[in-house]
Amino acid sequence: MKRYILGRVIRSFFSIFAVVTIALVLVYTLTPRDNIFTTDTTYQKLKSADDKIKYKYNTWESLGYLRFEEQKDLCASTSDYDACMVSGSDLLKEQVKKYESDGYTINTYSDGKYYAYKDYSVPELVLNWFGRLIEVDHPWRMYDGHNENMERKVYIENDYNGLPAIKCAGCEHKYLVYMDGSFPFIHQNIVGLNFGISYPTFSGVDVTAVITQTQGNA
Repeated sequence: MKRYILGRVIRSFFSIFAVVTIALVLVYTLTPRDNIFTTDTTYQKLKSADDKIKYKYNTWESLGYLRFEEQKDLCASTSDYDACMVSGSDLLKEQVKKYESDGYTINTYSDGKYYAYKDYSVPELVLNWFGRLIEVDHPWRMYDGHNENMERKVYIENDYNGLPAIKCAGCEHKYLVYMDGSFPFIHQNIVGLNFGISYPTFSGVDVTAVITQTQGNA
């Protein structure tokens, strides 16, 4: 019986993995990625070609299609950033060749500055998605460059209802475990699922938040 149950569980997980993988391939490789901008009002308001390029590639990067780097990013790791930012400099040419050898496609804006992008392969798309699927909140999750000495701790304290709760400083969520009057009464923010972000409808909102909304909130 144990072997049978274990076999069923393993097959179930494999089926889920296979279905998600097929869905990722269909969405990321067979669906024209430009279609996502059809109803994007922000994109439609952009006037210059350069602004549209930046918006497109930044959006595609945030949605997990590719890696996107601008000239400032290409030059960030060099020994002389200012020299690298000069158009036609030897240092810039070296960086361009380096990125091309790494599989990046190099293009230029109308002002001559470079940008580079590299599509994720199918295995990378799948690994990236599953690698981000489970998120664990912890005191070192948040970073504030203006506050290097940010307090980081997990502690027990009463919440706004006067009920005991597990709180966190440095976490994404202030309350890791708390209680209230709504089912299931005890709630946690320690472990969560990350299905990505919604776009363009509910732009920037977690998919989990969108799919759990009632129809009246849509």
